[in-house]
Amino acid sequence: MITRAEIFVQILSEVSGKPRHMVACQLAEFRKTHPGNSWDRKIPCNEAQRLLADLRKDAPAIMSWVAGSSPCIAKKTTKDLPDLIA
Repeated sequence: MITRAEIFVQILSEVSGKPRHMVACQLAEFRKTHPGNSWDRKIPCNEAQRLLADLRKDAPAIMSWVAGSSPCIAKKTTKDLPDLIA
């Protein structure tokens, strides 16, 4: 079993080329100010692998979303961890 947060960290690490621990720290900070959601929901490994494969296909769109489409996330990322999206 893997959590949705772990999947999110994995895909952002892959598309950004940044270490997982750096992405995980950023997500932890985000979760402090945006509680809720289903980050801790566990997903069976086979389903998680399918989800990761689908997300990898959308890697350019995901990076674009982080860098530009979501100003709130991009601003916080650039301010707190500037090399996350550089």
